[in-house]
Amino acid sequence: MVALTFLLLSAVFRAANADFEEAARVSGAGVLRAVVKVSLRMMLPALLAVAALIVVRSLEAFEVPTLVGLPGNIKLLTTEIYLDMKKSVPPDLGYASAFSVVLLLLAAILLYCYSRLSKNAARFHTITGRGYRPRPLALGRLRYLGDAFVLVNFLLLLAAPTFALLWLSLMPFAQAITVNGLKAITLENYDAVFHSAFYLDLVWQTLAMSAGAATLVMAVTVLSAWLAVRRRPGAFVLDQLATVPLAFPGIVLGVAMIQIYLAAPLPIYGTIGGFVLAFGIRYLPYGMRYASSGILQVHPELEEAAGIAGGSQMLTLARIVIPLTRPAIVSGWLFIFLVAARDVSLSVMLASPSAEPVAVAMFDLWGNGQATELAAFGLVWTAMMTLVACGLYALARQVGASGFGAT
Repeated sequence: MVALTFLLLSAVFRAANADFEEAARVSGAGVLRAVVKVSLRMMLPALLAVAALIVVRSLEAFEVPTLVGLPGNIKLLTTEIYLDMKKSVPPDLGYASAFSVVLLLLAAILLYCYSRLSKNAARFHTITGRGYRPRPLALGRLRYLGDAFVLVNFLLLLAAPTFALLWLSLMPFAQAITVNGLKAITLENYDAVFHSAFYLDLVWQTLAMSAGAATLVMAVTVLSAWLAVRRRPGAFVLDQLATVPLAFPGIVLGVAMIQIYLAAPLPIYGTIGGFVLAFGIRYLPYGMRYASSGILQVHPELEEAAGIAGGSQMLTLARIVIPLTRPAIVSGWLFIFLVAARDVSLSVMLASPSAEPVAVAMFDLWGNGQATELAAFGLVWTAMMTLVACGLYALARQVGASGFGAT
């Protein structure tokens, strides 16, 4: 959450026009006064929108409240839903559904506020076509303070957690980081990870779920986005329906999918296909945004020319629109693949012995007290997904270059 906040606020501050601050400083105001009186007020809608979005993400958080809060008997809405479904015998579906409705209403209200703030942001435009260019601010001696902030941020968010996991993965049991602990270093945890069929099955199942969900989402959203962008009949309704899952926290959507699967005539509950469908619904809004942005770059004149040449709408979509939007499609596929592979809140509700993603297995390992093996598996999985992400990112850049070259 800290990383998300930092990225969002960085984007907001980068969008601020330095001309207003410079005009204030010419009028005699200092840098701090110019920032407070001018820049922060101009960025108020964006800051409030970021705050609303962060509250929504905090409201639907599951992993941290469960792992940190439950041992101290601190329960939130998400953890209460999880306990009703997973720890009650039999599962209290009605009680969990009631909590889910409350959580859904809170998220919907905050998302409505976010949309209203974003809609009124046009009154605060600062970036125009009149020779705008972002200007760097000379920090002087304060640059050392800025460097220290970036270094501390790196140490706290990445280096320290990674080192702690590495230490734990090399220990036979959980213990503090001490010099004497170096004598107990062992590779048994890594040996168990690399030679266990259980972990190999987890990896393949997760890759299949994530790839299937990403493919399903992009296949559906390319067609939906094309209809919405080109203002076909019912385009507005289609666009709104594709955005609705954004209001559903993962654990609430999990409760809803369980009820749907139990009522469905097909035995889809507890299968990889069930995960693909659930992930597809959850990440449909993200695929819609990627596909829409790509199709907006394709001028309708190209489709009109294909129609004059005798091409049908479906042929035009397959032969012109999709090839020209490949960069956006591949980027959307990569994003959904990566976020689906690490999803916990939805996965923990749908997991079964025959279909269990890596994130849920890690969650269970912690609950079973297998912290050292969890640390080893977590580092191996992180390294593997980093390599996969880098490879797919390189492929996306190559496809993007060839796709734009075709235009």
